Amino acid sequence: RLYTGVDGDFVSGTPVGLDLVQSESYQNETLYFVLPDGHTLDDFNSVSIWCVDVAADFGSGTFSAP
Repeated sequence: RLYTGVDGDFVSGTPVGLDLVQSESYQNETLYFVLPDGHTLDDFNSVSIWCVDVAADFGSGTFSAP
């Protein structure tokens, strides 16, 4: 799943969207996500493709305002 977090903390982060598991890998695809009600971009500064079952980060990034 896509998870949002603060300073790379995804264990206590917020899930966004549905489970991303599929039988084939994602290649050359664009994924769009809608933040859950009550959340804004000001609530977090990190995103991760996060495996809930094993608490593993499969790719993440931290961002800040310009």
